[in-house]
Amino acid sequence: MLSGYAPFSVDAYGDLDLEILGPSVALGRGGGEPYSARAAAQWAASLGAPLAAYGSDLENDPQAVAELARRCELLGNPPEILERVRDPLAVFAALSVAGLPVPETILASGGRVGSRAESTRPPTAWLRKPRAGGGGRGIRRSSGEERPREAEMLQELLEGPSIGLAFLADGRTAQPLALSLALEDRIAFGARDFAYVGSLSSLPDGSDEPDLREQATRAADAV
Repeated sequence: MLSGYAPFSVDAYGDLDLEILGPSVALGRGGGEPYSARAAAQWAASLGAPLAAYGSDLENDPQAVAELARRCELLGNPPEILERVRDPLAVFAALSVAGLPVPETILASGGRVGSRAESTRPPTAWLRKPRAGGGGRGIRRSSGEERPREAEMLQELLEGPSIGLAFLADGRTAQPLALSLALEDRIAFGARDFAYVGSLSSLPDGSDEPDLREQATRAADAV
């Protein structure tokens, strides 16, 4: 039981720690059909629960979220907001207005946004990334000389640790919860370059945690 609610989850993996929280269905691993965002939304909607919260990778499919919203009250962003925040130019423009540096990013349409914190020199390394991706899937290095395809974008490669902020928001302000560090030794886990393999609650030695929290909270507030 969580906060008085009895959760039921639908996902692709069937993680053991998820099963501890309550009943779950792992599509493709006992669910009887391959996993997809649409299939997960349809399964969840069929449970008859009055409330629903969604996570990855439903954010890549607003129509799947709309399917869920027709049957349940969403605890999270509705599909129309989801589509807006999936526009990297709009999000990065909002961050830039707030005075936060963002990686230089180019879309297939020719749209371009970006700012550099310490240098006006052009990027020396680029990544080719899918517009609708997650977990580092489909990311590869690029020369930056070729234009991205319709479903892709080119983005400046910034070296350094990848730190994220978990937060709650009400549409006006963000309440930070915790910072986390993405694991970087992917080879030890048999993962490809850029693939997400997990996070740690501890930050790199020498990190200025209050400053990182302040910057990340400013970014969350801006979005």
